[in-house]
Amino acid sequence: MWEEWQAINSNSRQQPADMLNRFSPKWAAPSQGQLKCNVDPSFRDVVTGLGCCLWDSNGSFVQAFTSWRGGSMTVLERKTEALLKAVGA
Repeated sequence: MWEEWQAINSNSRQQPADMLNRFSPKWAAPSQGQLKCNVDPSFRDVVTGLGCCLWDSNGSFVQAFTSWRGGSMTVLERKTEALLKAVGA
């Protein structure tokens, strides 16, 4: 791990964005005829927020929603709630 850190930080010509892209996972479109749902919860004090985007197999935007809710929830609870909302349950 130390060697990897040194290799990354010793190359002064490498731009920060290049380093981020090197280690960031790549988004992949879903299979033909399916949708992909990306969910991201946020937490601030006693309020939880949620953003959800749906994408088709061409990588085109389909729909999005956001919501806020008071009270304490875990990341898993909030993501589960988002997925249920996305599928209309």
